[in-house]
Amino acid sequence: MVDGAAALIQVLDFNFRWLAINGSGAEVFEQEIGVRPRIGDSFSESLRHRPDLRDGILAHWRRAFAGETFSEVISIGEGPGRRHYELQFSPLHDTEGRAIGVYQFAYDVTERLNEQERIRLMEEALRQSQKMEAVGQLTGGIAHDFNNLLTGILGSLELLDLRLRQGRLRDLARYTATARSAAQRAAALTHRLLAFSRRQTLDPQPVAPEQLVIGLEDLIQRSIGPQIALEREADPRLWLTHIDGPQLENALLNLCLNARDAMPDGGRIRIVLSNERLDEAQAQLQALPPGDYVRLSVGDTAAA
Repeated sequence: MVDGAAALIQVLDFNFRWLAINGSGAEVFEQEIGVRPRIGDSFSESLRHRPDLRDGILAHWRRAFAGETFSEVISIGEGPGRRHYELQFSPLHDTEGRAIGVYQFAYDVTERLNEQERIRLMEEALRQSQKMEAVGQLTGGIAHDFNNLLTGILGSLELLDLRLRQGRLRDLARYTATARSAAQRAAALTHRLLAFSRRQTLDPQPVAPEQLVIGLEDLIQRSIGPQIALEREADPRLWLTHIDGPQLENALLNLCLNARDAMPDGGRIRIVLSNERLDEAQAQLQALPPGDYVRLSVGDTAAA
C-alpha cells in the first residue's frame, strides 16, 4: 500500500542519505529530477545537476533536521509542464525516542493550485467588469459635470480676453478666480475617477469625513438618478479620521450604486456619519483594535 501510494514518501538520515523511499515516489523523483533514487544513495548529490532546486530543497530538509514539523509548496519545471508539490516534513525517531532522521510526504497539488489560480483570475476579471460597468453608468452624469466645468473655464477666459482687448483692467481677478475654481473642481473629479478606475497605493491623510461626503454628493446624485432621494446625517461633533480620502470616496460611491441597483423603482438612500468608541469586546466582534472610530453607513429603502 505504501509502495504504491501516489505520494512521494521518503526518509533521510542526517547525512542526506536515503533510509527509505516508496516505489511510486522513486518514479516521481526520477521523472522530475532525472535520477533514480536508491537506499543509501545521497539525496543532496542527486540534486547536484539541478542548482535551481538544490539549495531551496536542502534548506527545507535542514529545517526538518532541526526538529521542525512543517509543510512547504515547491514548483518544478516551466511552462505548461510546470508541476507543484506540497512537501510535509516530520522528524523520525527510533524506538528509544532518539531522532535519527526525517521523513517526508510529497503530494502533487498542481491541479488544485491551477484551479485556485483560475478562480482568482475569474474573480479579478469579474471585479474589473463590475468596475467598468459602474464607470459606464457614470459616464452621462460625469460628461455633464465636465461640460459645466469647461463652460465656466472657457467663459471666464473669453470674458478675460474681451476685457483685455477693450483695455478694461478692473475686476480681472474675478474672472481668473472663477476659471481657477472650475479647474480645481475638474481636477478633483478627475482624481475621483482615477481612484475609481484602478487600484492605488493607500495614502492615509487627516480627513473631515462629512466634508468629503458633501463634496461627493453631487456626483452621487447624478449617478443614482432623480428617482432616488439622497439624505445625509452627521454627528455635529464628528471626529477627523486618518484615511485615504479617494479610496473612501470610491467605497461610498460603490455602496450608493449598489443601493440604487436594489431600488429600480426609486426610493431613498441615507448616509449617516457618527463617532464610535469600541471597547475590547466590541472591537473583537469587528476584528479591530479597541479605540475611537468614525462610522459611515449607507442605508436604502429597498425591500428585503
